[in-house]
Amino acid sequence: MPSTAPVAPGKKSSLSVTLQDKGNEPASGAAALTVTASTDPSGAGGTPLTSTPLKVKLKPGAAKSYKVRFTAPTALPAGRYYLAATVKRRRAG
Repeated sequence: MPSTAPVAPGKKSSLSVTLQDKGNEPASGAAALTVTASTDPSGAGGTPLTSTPLKVKLKPGAAKSYKVRFTAPTALPAGRYYLAATVKRRRAG
């Protein structure tokens, strides 16, 4: 069940995000972790809070936690939000 977290505009916050390699090949390389805040449990229409570069190196079945720090935009109304984290591989070039 999704849960919400308080987000205050202009205030520093952090959250822990765990990545897990559920495949049968190692996961490694550069990636970007983006955190958004949304009033919708699906994460739709989320406001970007931060985008952080990551160096990923996971063996199959392994997991690693990352602490992500961010400052909420001052234009974001204070309240409780669903926080969503997405990871995208960065391609060379």
